[in-house]
Amino acid sequence: MVGKTKTPTRAERAHMEAVQQLGCLACRIEGRYRPAEIHHATDSGRRVGHYAVIPLCEWHHRAVPPADMRPSEALVMLGPSLARHPDAFRRHYGTDEELARWAAQLADQPAMEEF
Repeated sequence: MVGKTKTPTRAERAHMEAVQQLGCLACRIEGRYRPAEIHHATDSGRRVGHYAVIPLCEWHHRAVPPADMRPSEALVMLGPSLARHPDAFRRHYGTDEELARWAAQLADQPAMEEF
């Protein structure tokens, strides 16, 4: 079970907003852009913190396919979803730590030390 984290500070909120503006990292790897929501990276099933976040679209984050696709089509067209296929997602796109560090770098944010 993923543990709750404390309410983010102003600096943590700013970091999350900057990362979210990148769009989905999984889609970026595939050469697409889709708006993102924030996924909190986990380590051994526990949230790492508000600086360890990954921008993912609804499909890659929560397995919500686009309105014009069924889940089976989204899997083929968009790749594995973290919610439905976590092992395949991490093999294909990277670990939570790798993706969170890449997102911070792309957003020109300070490197996190939470892992």
